[in-house]
Formats: sequence, structure tokens, C-alpha cells
Amino acid sequence: MYLLRHCGFILTGALAALSLCVASLLSPVIVAWCRRKSTRLTAVFGGLLAALGLLFTSFASQFHQLFLSYGLVLGKSFCFLSTIL
Repeated sequence: MYLLRHCGFILTGALAALSLCVASLLSPVIVAWCRRKSTRLTAVFGGLLAALGLLFTSFASQFHQLFLSYGLVLGKSFCFLSTIL
């Protein structure tokens, strides 16, 4: 609610779009890494990165902090976790 009130709908949509774009762009790299290493290691690393991104997002108080924590860190973790499925 805070984000919608102070930053508007456009920035909120851009934040979600950034997360999906990061996950889509890094997907081929992560698939190659998953084939070189094990699937289990990729899943564990993705889960830890997702937990770290959610922790950083929960403490964010400004938009650029949300941009880094949600858009980039969670985008990378979504990429790690989506290649497993």
C-alpha cells in the first residue's frame, strides 16, 4: 500500500516487470549452470537467494532499495527456481 500511495502504479508495474525480465534473461545461463552442476545445488542456491531477497525487501524503505532487492535479487532467485521446474 505504501508503494502504491507514494510511487504510483507505473513504478509498481515496472518493478514487477523488472523481476520477470531478469528471470527471463538469465534463464539460459542458469540452465547451463544447472547442467554443469547438480539440480539440487541449483535449487538450494535459488531458495537461499529468494529468502535473502525477501528479507531485504521487507526492510526496504525507499524505492531504490525495492528496485535492488525485489527487482534484481528476487528476479535472479525466480530464475534459479524456475529452471528446476
